[in-house]
Amino acid sequence: MNKLIVPLLFPCAIVYCVYLLLSIVGITTTLNADLPDLWTPGYVWPVLIHSFYGLLLFASILASGTTVLHLSSRRFKLDDNDVRILGIPAGLLVCLGASLIAQLGMVGQLLAVLAITGAIIYYGLRTHATRRVSNQYIALVIILAIAMGAVFAFIWKPTIESHTGSMGAADTTIFSGWYYSLKAGIYPFYTLGSEGEVNGYGYFNNLHTFFALGMDFLPHFNIYLFNMAGISTFFVLSTVYMLRALSLYRNSIGCEPLAPISKVLVTVLFIAASRHPSWIVESPPVAFMTPITLAVLYSVLRAGNNVVRLGLALALAVVGSALSKVVTLSILGAYTGVKLLQQILRSANLFYLILLGVLSCLIAGYILYMLQSFAPQFATDWEPGPAFWSKFQDKGWGQFHKVVPKLFKDLGLVVIVGGVFALKDIALLAAAVLAVITNFIFPFLFTATPASLLILVAGYIVAVDSIPKRARWLLLVGATLFLPHHWRHDTGSWYPFILWVFTLGIAVYTTLAIESRQAGARPESSGTRWIHVLCALMVLCVTLTALATGSLRVGQKKLELIPLSLHDIWTSTRENSPGNALIFTDQTGDNRGRLSGWNDYSLMAQRQFYISTWSNGPLRYEEAARKERLSNNEAILSGAKAPTDLALSKRYSGYFAVVAKARPVPANFSRIYANSDYALYRIQPDQHP
Repeated sequence: MNKLIVPLLFPCAIVYCVYLLLSIVGITTTLNADLPDLWTPGYVWPVLIHSFYGLLLFASILASGTTVLHLSSRRFKLDDNDVRILGIPAGLLVCLGASLIAQLGMVGQLLAVLAITGAIIYYGLRTHATRRVSNQYIALVIILAIAMGAVFAFIWKPTIESHTGSMGAADTTIFSGWYYSLKAGIYPFYTLGSEGEVNGYGYFNNLHTFFALGMDFLPHFNIYLFNMAGISTFFVLSTVYMLRALSLYRNSIGCEPLAPISKVLVTVLFIAASRHPSWIVESPPVAFMTPITLAVLYSVLRAGNNVVRLGLALALAVVGSALSKVVTLSILGAYTGVKLLQQILRSANLFYLILLGVLSCLIAGYILYMLQSFAPQFATDWEPGPAFWSKFQDKGWGQFHKVVPKLFKDLGLVVIVGGVFALKDIALLAAAVLAVITNFIFPFLFTATPASLLILVAGYIVAVDSIPKRARWLLLVGATLFLPHHWRHDTGSWYPFILWVFTLGIAVYTTLAIESRQAGARPESSGTRWIHVLCALMVLCVTLTALATGSLRVGQKKLELIPLSLHDIWTSTRENSPGNALIFTDQTGDNRGRLSGWNDYSLMAQRQFYISTWSNGPLRYEEAARKERLSNNEAILSGAKAPTDLALSKRYSGYFAVVAKARPVPANFSRIYANSDYALYRIQPDQHP
C-alpha cells in the first residue's frame, strides 16, 4: 500500500472509530439523528450472512468456470491466462446451469451442490501451491467486499421478518419481484403483477435472480438482502480478481509494471464507472459488467489477428450483454466488431466475409428483438439530449449550481473520448463515440454505456504496455469529472459515494499495487500487512455496530416505510392460498407509487395478481387497458362483479382478496387471516348475486 497513504489512513480510522464509539455508548449524540430510526441490533446478522452468500457465489462461479476450462485446456489449447480470465464468464454459465438443475427438486439440488462443491475443492487443490498473492491481501479484499455489501444493506434497509425497513431504491423491488415470479414458475415466465402477461424479455438481465433461485435453500435466505449485500460483495471480489488476472497477463507478455499515475487513473476510472454508487443495489445486473467487459477485452487482445477468435470474442460480447446490462452490447459489440471487421478486410477472405454477414444478421436480430421488447416501455421516459439539459430546463439559471454535477459528468464523457482518441485504437474509439451518442440521445435507457466504456478503458490500460502521457491525463480529468455527480446525485445521498471510494477504491488500488516478482518466488505483496487488515476489520465492526444500534444513521431523510404488517400479509397469503390462486388487492392504482401502481413488493406472495403492478409490462404505456384493468379490480373488491365475470387467460383454483383490514367487504368474502392492518379473504364466486 502506498507509503504516503497509509500514514493518513491510520489516524483517520482511529478518530472515526473513537467518534462512533462515543456515540454508541451515549457520550455524544446520535449521528444524523434526523434520519429515520430503523435500526435494530439483530439486523446485522442476516446482513452479514448474505454478504457471505456473495462470497460463496463468487467462489462457486470462479471455481466452476476455471475448473471446466482447466479440464478442457489441452483440447482447446488454453493457457493459464485464458483459464484465469475467461473462468468468470464460463463460471457464470456453469452456475446458471446448476441453478436450473437445482429447480428439479431435492435430487436436482443435491446434484448442483455436489458439482459446485467438487469444483471448489478441485480449484482449491489446484491453486493452493501456485497462489501468488499474500494472505493479508486476500483478507483485506474480503473485508472490503463484505463492508460494501453490509453497509449498502443498511443504507437501503428492506423490511424482513421482524425488522422494519423502507421500500428501498428505485428498481430493488422490481428485481426482487422477478425472483418471486420465476420461483412461482420459470416457464412460461408469467408476470405475477398483472394477469395474462408473459414476460419473455424478463429472462435477460436476470442472471443474479437465477443464482438466487439456486441458493435460496440456504438458511435465512432473503432476496432483498441477497441483491443488496450478496451481489455487492460479489461485485468487489469479481472486480479485483479480474484486475489481478489482467495484471498477470500483462506480466506474462513482458510489459513494464504500471506507473503509479496509471494505478491512480485505473482506480478513478473504476470509481467513476457507474450511474452512481447505489446503482449496484438498484440494478444488480451491473455486478456482472466488470468481469464480462474485461473478459471481452482480453479475448480481443488474445485473438490478435485470428479472425475466428475475434468472432468468438464478438459472440462473448453478445452473450455477456444478455447476462448483464443489455445496452452494453453497443460498447462491447462496437469494440469487438470493428476489430473483427479490420481483420476480415485485411484478409479479403470470402469465407470470413460470409461469417461476418451471418454474425451481423444474428446480432441485428438480437437488437431488433431487444428493441421490440424494451422500446415501448422506455419510450415513455425518453427525454433526448445530454442528462444535464433536462436538469437545466427544470432548474434554469437561478439554480444552475444544481445542474453543474450533471454537466460535469457529460463533459467528462466527452473528455474521455478525447483521451481514447489519443490512444490511437480505432475500435476503442468507435466504442467511445457510440457511448457518447447513445447516452446523449437517450440517457435514461443507455445509462450503462458510459460505465461500460470506462471499465473497458481501465482494463485496456492494465493490459497494454503503455499509453501516451496526453491520453493518460485526459482520461484522468474525464473520469474525475464524473465524481461530483456521484457525490451529489446518488439516491442515498453522499454516503454511498464515501462507501464506494473506501471499499472499491482501496480494493482496486491495492490490487494494482501488487509487486511483480519472478516465477517461483514467494507470494507477491501489495504492501498489505496484518495491521492494515485489522484496521479495516476494526472500522467495519465499529461501523456495523453503530448502524445496528442506531448510533449512526445513513441514507435518505424521506423513506417510504414498509411496516411489518405488510410483509406479514404477503407471506401469509403465500401460506394460506393454493399455488394456482388469483389475488385481487386494493394496493394498486393508476400512479407510480411503490404501494400503488408500482407495487412489486406484493409479489413476495408468489401468487398471480389480477393487477398489483404494471411498471414493467404493456399496461405501463397502454393507458386505456390499464384503467379498464383497475376498474375491474375495484369492481371485484366492491362486489359489483365476480371473478368469473372477467376474461381471464387461464383457469384458477381459487380467488382471494388482500385489502386494508378496515375496508368493508362484500358478503361473499370469507376472512382467512388478518393482522393489525390487513386482511386476506377467500372470494366465493358462486355466492355472487
